[in-house]
Amino acid sequence: MRPDRDSHYAVATVGQPSDRDPPVFVELDAILDAEDHALSDTRVELGGVLLGGHFQDSDGKPFVFVTDALRARHYEATKGSFKFTHDTWQEITRQREGYDPGTRIVGWYHTHPGWGVFLSGMDLFICEHFFNRPLDLALVIDPCRGERAFFQWSDATPRQVQQSSGYYLVASRFRQHELDAYARLFAGDNEMSQDPRVRNLTASPAPSVVINESNRSWQTLAVLGSLTVQLAVLALLFWRFAAESSGSRDAAIQANAAQQALAELTVSRIREHELNAKAEVLDAVVGKTPDGQQGLVSSLLEKSNEAEDLRSNLRGQRALQQETDRRLTAVQADLQKSNKRNEQLAAEVERMQIVLAELRTKNSKQEQQIAELQGQSGTAADGSTAESEAADPPIWEWPGVQLGVAVGLLGLITLAVVRYRRFQGSSQPTSDIPNRAGE
Repeated sequence: MRPDRDSHYAVATVGQPSDRDPPVFVELDAILDAEDHALSDTRVELGGVLLGGHFQDSDGKPFVFVTDALRARHYEATKGSFKFTHDTWQEITRQREGYDPGTRIVGWYHTHPGWGVFLSGMDLFICEHFFNRPLDLALVIDPCRGERAFFQWSDATPRQVQQSSGYYLVASRFRQHELDAYARLFAGDNEMSQDPRVRNLTASPAPSVVINESNRSWQTLAVLGSLTVQLAVLALLFWRFAAESSGSRDAAIQANAAQQALAELTVSRIREHELNAKAEVLDAVVGKTPDGQQGLVSSLLEKSNEAEDLRSNLRGQRALQQETDRRLTAVQADLQKSNKRNEQLAAEVERMQIVLAELRTKNSKQEQQIAELQGQSGTAADGSTAESEAADPPIWEWPGVQLGVAVGLLGLITLAVVRYRRFQGSSQPTSDIPNRAGE
């Protein structure tokens, strides 16, 4: 059953989930553990895997339920890259032995400290080779900017990893208020409303004193005065105690935050001093060598930092180059289709030229036949004239009749040739037949 249809769960929406994509449900504690891991070190990229399952609801529609997150203990990471290693997978496999057998790896998460939320070329490589099932997820967290987003596989061809427009936070139904607060926080609203379950315990109802109007002796007045003074003193003491408690709590919180910040600053300064000390020692050692130079180690450190920045820029350029190569491949495929079409048209034109040559040959033969018929009709006319002196020839041997028959046959043959050419011309596209005027 989908968590938003199960009364045991409370569900809060982050963003605007699209109906085209399978819905993503995430346990609140799972994403909070990933957020805590991301904040533990913002100098390099960190990551891990997401556990849960791929399911289908009662309508047969798929959805993803993320129930836990496992941190990667062994990895290769820099300021702009993160890689899983063989030891990472061994550690994750060992940790999964303590989970229910139905719990599967449904995706992975990693951080982009200060880089924003996106998938780099290396991230896409990890998705394509390790998390390439249709419902697998990728969660990217930027702990420095407070941004996060899920990425899903699309149904397009070829399929791509695209950013999800929204997801659902899930928790026990008794944590609805907490769930709504984190949903607003993840959506970019940093104003978290006060928990209505927390009451102001410092306020107490005013004491009520019942005075008997019928007995107003001085003893009653004295008792009332004494009680009033005692209540005033108690109220003052209670107010002072509450104010000191509130101030002490605020002071303790501020002191704890300041202590943590001071500890982090102290650790970073100690590391910086250690690095500087090591660099100075190495500079001194290198400077004392015959071919050594003063400040060589410091310059090497600077060059190393510059090289790391160049590597980060190179990764961005490689991602851009991959996109350009993909577009170039598509253009080359279209060009090949056009060349193939041109070859087909050229073959069709060649075939039409052969047919036209055959028609010319037939036309020449027919013209020769007409000429021969005309010559025979002239000879017959001369013979009939010579024989007309002896006897009267039949009507079909008259020269005029024979000439008329010959002219009629010539006209029929010419008409048949013209009709045949028109029929051949109309059976082919006009753009493929060459224009030969006068033929």
